[in-house]
Amino acid sequence: MKRIVTAAIAAALLLAGCAAPAQSVSSVSPSAVSAPSPETAAPSPSAQNENMVKNGDFSSGTKNWRLYLANGGKAALAENGGEGVVKIASCGTTDYAVQLYYDGFKLETGGKYRFAFDAKAGIGREIAARLQVNGGDYHPYIEKKLDIGTQMKRYEIVFTMEEGTDPAPRLCFNIGTPAGRDAPPAHDIHFDNVEVTLIDASNILAPEPEPERPDINVSQIGYEPEDVKIAVVRGDKHGGTFQVVGAGGAAAFEGTLKGPVVSGASGETNYLADFSALKTQGTYTIISADARSYPFEIREGVYAGAFKTVFKMLYLQRCGTELPAGLAGGFAHKACHTGKAVIYGTDKTKDVSGGWHDAGDYGRYVVSGAKAAADLLFAYQDFPEALSGDDYGIPESGNGVPDVLDEARYELEWMLKMQDDGGGVYHKVTGLVFPGEVMPEDETAQLYIMPVSAAATGDFAAVMAMSHNAYKDFDKKFAAKCLAAAKKA
Repeated sequence: MKRIVTAAIAAALLLAGCAAPAQSVSSVSPSAVSAPSPETAAPSPSAQNENMVKNGDFSSGTKNWRLYLANGGKAALAENGGEGVVKIASCGTTDYAVQLYYDGFKLETGGKYRFAFDAKAGIGREIAARLQVNGGDYHPYIEKKLDIGTQMKRYEIVFTMEEGTDPAPRLCFNIGTPAGRDAPPAHDIHFDNVEVTLIDASNILAPEPEPERPDINVSQIGYEPEDVKIAVVRGDKHGGTFQVVGAGGAAAFEGTLKGPVVSGASGETNYLADFSALKTQGTYTIISADARSYPFEIREGVYAGAFKTVFKMLYLQRCGTELPAGLAGGFAHKACHTGKAVIYGTDKTKDVSGGWHDAGDYGRYVVSGAKAAADLLFAYQDFPEALSGDDYGIPESGNGVPDVLDEARYELEWMLKMQDDGGGVYHKVTGLVFPGEVMPEDETAQLYIMPVSAAATGDFAAVMAMSHNAYKDFDKKFAAKCLAAAKKA
């Protein structure tokens, strides 16, 4: 039973992280970019004297190049005459308010590099050329502030990478308003022949080798005694048979591999090792020729720990409260996002603290939150005996209410704050841009409440109606509040 519920909640959590609206290329944060395409995939290892910037000469138009706009920056990117042209309508209020960037290369510790490019502008002005961390504090590995003129000129920067190897840094030109200066008027900036080249690899420090992964894949959680148990043997370097070996080294089961199974996506040829007949509890390893799996368990209740781990993810996403190390471990943090948020398009503010952070960002979304909360309520409704635990390691544990309901209530209490006086429900609360890889308490920029939406209001009404039935036996006052909010929506 726990296995079914765990899978259901895991699916809910995955869905909950998928509701963030799509961002245009010009409005995503510096860290919220898609994975590199094959044309921009980071080379490994870096080739010496080879330009790692693909399409640095803009011969393929603006392919691989992007604009990041923030803080009032307005611009468009185009190709003209084999040059990349940034047409700046407004430089914004910061130097990175307009940023031309390129992702898809790597910088290795001890490597000596040349960063070079051609540039000119419609006016004389300062720009900042940077190779930087692509996330967190975005600090530069190298930054040069250069005065460029109206004639195309070559600029060259040579530096040694002194920090740890970065497999995915960012090359960028900050071309907004330089710090301490007045905003330049509208103008164009031209770039061409951009390169990042490893010119001396003699002092590169070899990275630590990655641990070898086994060629036999098994369940990382383990198996119940009555489960179907099938391992996947990767490749064809085996003898056609396999053994399941106990902790003492004795074979507990022997079988013949089934296959081959050819995976077109990975290019692998795999074989299947079916050991479903082994029902004796214990810790085992599968061996086939020289291949060996990680140890795994066959045990009654093996999914119980996985269930608690999956469930605990929601607690770790809590916003607006301190997560102490005793409960959150390495995910502990101070209280975050406790200030009032501005209602978009007005000068009004509102307390909307609480709820769960979405996916990998710190926004909080009614639609995805309602879906996740509803899945918890459905799970409890269908499997109350399996989900009656009050010891899952959250602050409310031990209060006599199932922890599944306690955790859902934390989100529901926040959602109640997101309802306006007319019954409509605001869509989300978020910052203007995603903050990147920072602790939640370190995102201190102003938060904004996005307008009421039909999707948020409908989902809110549904989950609040469900909540009345879920909580009426534990807290009649809260259950009534949820029902009233559902009717108001």
